Amino acid sequence: MAGVVDPDFAASLYAGPDAATAGSGPPQGRAVAVEGGYRVTGTFASASGVRQAKWILGGCFVFDGAHMRKGESGIPVVRHVLIPASEITILDRWHIGGMRGTGSTEFTGDDVFVPDERVFSCSAGRPRIRRRSIACLPATLASV
Repeated sequence: MAGVVDPDFAASLYAGPDAATAGSGPPQGRAVAVEGGYRVTGTFASASGVRQAKWILGGCFVFDGAHMRKGESGIPVVRHVLIPASEITILDRWHIGGMRGTGSTEFTGDDVFVPDERVFSCSAGRPRIRRRSIACLPATLASV
C-alpha cells in the first residue's frame, strides 16, 4: 500500500513500531465521492488481524451519489480505503476453531469520511509495485 498512497501519509503510517495495518480487500463497502474524499459505509468480512491494527483497510465500490461509478469497460470502479481503527466497529461474528489464531472477524463503518490521501487503487500505481503486490499476496495470506 505504501507504494500507491500519498507518500507523506505512507511515511506517517509506517513511522513507528506499532504500525499495524489489517482489513479486508474484496469490495464490500460503498464509497460515495464527496469533496476531498469519500464517505464510506459497509460491513467487511474476512478481516484478519483487525483487533491489533491501528489502520483498517476496506475495499469499496465507488458511487457518485446513488449511481455506481463504472470504468471505460463498464466494470464497477473499486477503491481501497484506510480508516483509523477508532472509526470502525469490530463485530464478534467469527467463531471458527481453525481461524481463531488469525484474529479474523468482520468490521463495519458507518458514513466514515476518508480523505483522498488515504484512498488508493490496487490496479493503479507504478507497474513494478503492482507486480510485487500481486506476487506477494499468496505468501501473506499463507502466513496468516
